[in-house]
Amino acid sequence: MCPEPKPISYDSWRKAIGATFRDSSVGTHSLRKGGAHWWKVECKLPNELTQAQGGWASPEIMAKFYASF
Repeated sequence: MCPEPKPISYDSWRKAIGATFRDSSVGTHSLRKGGAHWWKVECKLPNELTQAQGGWASPEIMAKFYASF
């Protein structure tokens, strides 16, 4: 079962990632895109929410690069 997604600001999320991965050069771009895709596949979230979370400009761009994975 998927947890309920909760909105948080980008800055809060970036700081939480930085605190979790202190000794690593983990970037937030890949985590944001990959995380949005994971929620879409595993939790069956609507495309509009996935697009907004992942930061894709259009549904076509999102589908072209991520829907096939």
